[in-house]
Amino acid sequence: MEARWAGGHSAGVGSGRKQKLAGIGQEQLEAYVEEHSWNLNAVLALLKEKHAVEVSKKTLQRFLKT
Repeated sequence: MEARWAGGHSAGVGSGRKQKLAGIGQEQLEAYVEEHSWNLNAVLALLKEKHAVEVSKKTLQRFLKT
């Protein structure tokens, strides 16, 4: 589905911000959180070390809510 705005601009498939945490998986993130007793700073360091992904604590919290 393609959205069109005034002036002929369109937002097609693939437009928008790509998710950094999408490739890791919800189950893997939840396992990291359980392993570190909800110490999100430790989880963030683990993500940076193992997956080369840097996100903010707020982004991680938002991703875990879904």
